[in-house]
Amino acid sequence: MNTIINQKILSQENTEFFNEYIELLVNRLTHANMSLEPDLGDADNYQNALRLKDNMLAFKMLVQTSLNQNSLTEELIISTADVVNKDSMYISNGYRSGGGYYLVDTNIPISNALDVPKDMFCLLKKYYEDWKDFEPFEREARFHIRVVRKL
Repeated sequence: MNTIINQKILSQENTEFFNEYIELLVNRLTHANMSLEPDLGDADNYQNALRLKDNMLAFKMLVQTSLNQNSLTEELIISTADVVNKDSMYISNGYRSGGGYYLVDTNIPISNALDVPKDMFCLLKKYYEDWKDFEPFEREARFHIRVVRKL
């Protein structure tokens, strides 16, 4: 009984609730994501406010895309990164074309910029073939960690 009630409330057909829920989810995901980066905690700083806005737009885009399609593609990853980095003066669209060989302020090695397209292809192959039987949260976590730490 309880499950049926919750299914009706959370249904996309309940558009008013669903849209409000998605808006709150996007807001929470954005703030949680931004709080992981120590220099982005102050939303009153105009640069951080722009990054906050760009991250919210990217999350909204991902939610809308996930409602319409179920596949993670290279194009979706690039377009999402382009939205996240829209107001950055230092990050170009598409894959990075330069930069160091370590994740900023760490000794964690990352791909050479020339290898990023090939490495993304290999990562998507792992996502769809090697990790296809993993629980969804583990699969997404593995993908996210590899993107952040490798590419």
